[in-house]
Amino acid sequence: MQVRNEAAQGIHDAVTTAATVVTAQLDDSTSQAQRVVALAERLQKGLGLAAAGRMALALLPLATVLVMLATSV
Repeated sequence: MQVRNEAAQGIHDAVTTAATVVTAQLDDSTSQAQRVVALAERLQKGLGLAAAGRMALALLPLATVLVMLATSV
């Protein structure tokens, strides 16, 4: 019975640690995405719609990588 309780506690501790790491990584990804969006908004104000569209397409791979990083953890 004690071994089972120790195993359950170990699993609980591992899951808690993993959840903490994932939360931190998601927070970092969110911060990075917010900076990218802020930059895109700043650039969009001075550009025409066509240039803004090109910028959005240029940032799409970065956004894809950020989403993949957030979901892979």
